[in-house]
Amino acid sequence: MFGNIDHFSVSTPVSRCGGSLLRRFFVTFVFFAALVSWTFAVSADTIRMTGKTASGAEQDVTLDEIDLIGFVAERVYNPYEKRRVRYSGVLLDQLVAKYGDPSVKSVKLTAIDGYRITFEQAEWQEFRILLVTKLRGKRFDLEQKGPARIVFPDFTPDEEVHRAKLPKWLWMIQEIRFE
Repeated sequence: MFGNIDHFSVSTPVSRCGGSLLRRFFVTFVFFAALVSWTFAVSADTIRMTGKTASGAEQDVTLDEIDLIGFVAERVYNPYEKRRVRYSGVLLDQLVAKYGDPSVKSVKLTAIDGYRITFEQAEWQEFRILLVTKLRGKRFDLEQKGPARIVFPDFTPDEEVHRAKLPKWLWMIQEIRFE
């Protein structure tokens, strides 16, 4: 009767369970560590500037530093909210002039979720493109799609050229790459 107990090894299920628990703990730990580092990285009032920067190196630039370039405030029709909203920030052409190398021909902006848009030089020369650093006069966090976003101050929903730019309205910007 007890002879079969030796054959039924208790260590096998325990070691499988222990390995599984250890694996779950490790995966959970890595997930939360990444989440914490991601949250602190993107919740700060900074944006990473990369690529052909004026300084020649990657740098984290605060929203306050960006605002010093030439802060503008605009009441802009937001097609997603279907109303006018007060946005403040700097125009993309001024941002490129300040933080990009003179050879920059395009700017790639990346959101927290990895969504990317690219603006060619002709676009920021033809359209006013606003890098928003304040919403209704205040800094805004991730819950409000911050810390920065892109809007087109002259947006008119009746014009096809503006409707074609809707995919380039970007929020939760974490990196600006000059190319």
